[in-house]
Amino acid sequence: NTSLTIYFGRHFWGLTTAEMGALQLPYFLSAFAALFVAPWCAGRWGKKNAAIVPSVLAVIMTPLPIVLRLLDLFPLNGTIELYYTLMAFYTVDVMLMIAAAILTAAMLADVVEDSELATGRRSEGSFFAASSFVQKAINGLGVVLAGQILAAVNFPEHAQPGTVPASVLDDLAVAFIPAIVVLYLCA
Repeated sequence: NTSLTIYFGRHFWGLTTAEMGALQLPYFLSAFAALFVAPWCAGRWGKKNAAIVPSVLAVIMTPLPIVLRLLDLFPLNGTIELYYTLMAFYTVDVMLMIAAAILTAAMLADVVEDSELATGRRSEGSFFAASSFVQKAINGLGVVLAGQILAAVNFPEHAQPGTVPASVLDDLAVAFIPAIVVLYLCA
């Protein structure tokens, strides 16, 4: 998702560099909101289910703007409605991902405590190092998969905004949707 953001932003949505930069600003709001949403969800459903709910919602939210565009149910490129609709979608999507990450980290801390009770050894370094390693490996895999998707749809190298054929952009969207859903569900 992150690796393809610039391709979708510049070519699929037709955003300017300034618009893409400004779309990052609500992420601060997302992080702040997640600080309240995560504990509220944990108190309501318990940590495990509270981590599952925003994760599943993120699986739905992440590709939803692209799906809606393919169905001609999304604002047109170049409109202020598109910009603010994307801003709203991205803000909620990132908030869901951050809330899920908060809850997952809290559960990992619980596992560390349970491990210490069961073994009598402190091993939080091993648990958190393994978690960090997996995150780094997944980020690397994401870059590779994004490159493979771009190659599979014959995305032109050094493409300028407005020059990529609509059929290639549609192919990119159609390849992205199942890929992101499958990868999110695996996670």
